[in-house]
Amino acid sequence: FLAALLSLGFGIPLAYVLARGFAGQQFVESLVDLPLVVPHSVAGILILFGFGSGGAFPRISVLGTMLGMVLAMMFVAAPYAVNTTREAFEAIGDSLLYSSRIHGASQWQTFRRVTAPLAIGGMLTGWDVG
Repeated sequence: FLAALLSLGFGIPLAYVLARGFAGQQFVESLVDLPLVVPHSVAGILILFGFGSGGAFPRISVLGTMLGMVLAMMFVAAPYAVNTTREAFEAIGDSLLYSSRIHGASQWQTFRRVTAPLAIGGMLTGWDVG
């Protein structure tokens, strides 16, 4: 539950930014999709190298803890949460967002009143898959 909640908490803003486009987007998308192509055993070995004794961060204890389990589950769930939410954001027509903005809504109001309600299905799918 915590992993899915945190994946969406970090994934919704990232998906929104990815749906709008920016310089270097392909690099960020490949980082998001990395857990899909890296075998889980390789990810476990990287965690051991990073957080095990003699690793890069030996003072942060994640092995066998709740934090470690949540991070491992987030590693697996995040691509699904980000990609389904990004696709939901991309499916919203620009004319709807433009009409909201032209009628005086701020960018946050447009997100809260137009974008988020229309993309809630993708957000819930990302939550469910994660």
